[in-house]
Amino acid sequence: MRLHFQALLHSEYFCTKNCKFHESIPEIFNPMHLFLKLFLFFIALVGATDLSAQDSSKHTIKKRSSFNDLVFLDFNGTFIPGIIAKKLLSSGDYAMRTISGDTMMVYELSVKEKERRDSGIANRPRPAESNAFFNGDRFTRIKVKDIYGNKIDTKALKGKIIVLNYWFINCPPCRMEIPELNKIVADYKTDSSVVFIAIALDDAEEIVDFISSTPFDYKLIAEGKFLDDAYKIKGYPTNVVIDKEGKVYFSSLGYGAGIVFWIRKSIEEIKQKPVL
Repeated sequence: MRLHFQALLHSEYFCTKNCKFHESIPEIFNPMHLFLKLFLFFIALVGATDLSAQDSSKHTIKKRSSFNDLVFLDFNGTFIPGIIAKKLLSSGDYAMRTISGDTMMVYELSVKEKERRDSGIANRPRPAESNAFFNGDRFTRIKVKDIYGNKIDTKALKGKIIVLNYWFINCPPCRMEIPELNKIVADYKTDSSVVFIAIALDDAEEIVDFISSTPFDYKLIAEGKFLDDAYKIKGYPTNVVIDKEGKVYFSSLGYGAGIVFWIRKSIEEIKQKPVL
């Protein structure tokens, strides 16, 4: 698989059901999210090679380092295990820069850097709609049980805002966005008008095992292939926000800078709209 660095920096990332990695290219690139794109770039290039150096007479093939080959240190030079570095970087509050070779320093963004990051996200265009959901369409009722046996019936949630996430465990972009999705859940913890539901392809046992090390604070539905098939969902993660009238207000495919911002923005916009 050959992936061009510049394209990856512009991309949003998603998986298909057989976990093939894909990219989509938005119209505008926001350089403030370079650190997240670099992280995804290294994941995408595990074991891959590219024509990265060339002269007028021949191409030289150079092997790129994968994320797992990197050594991470904190500001004081203390070693950081790769799994911890991934979690820090995926939170959006940390970045990394090269010290030398494959040695990277992971550091927390300053208040000003976070403000610039948020400002940059706000100026990005609205993400393209998912190819499975269309704004204004009425959402089909879901009546199932979550992984703990609790009933979920979207008909009973009429008048509430429903935030949906379609995902599966073996999907790197899905796992990448979970910490940010959890932040949104925490922000609306005391607001009963917003409900978060995640529909996974995996079975309940696999999900319980997964969340023991990677908490996911949505209401979790297992073995949701039949729900995905109802909308012909082909890529993951797919995020959807349903308004109080039961209509699709926002949807997106893949994980990239700005997706979580637009989920939050959509919630707030709906909350300001009067119910007809």
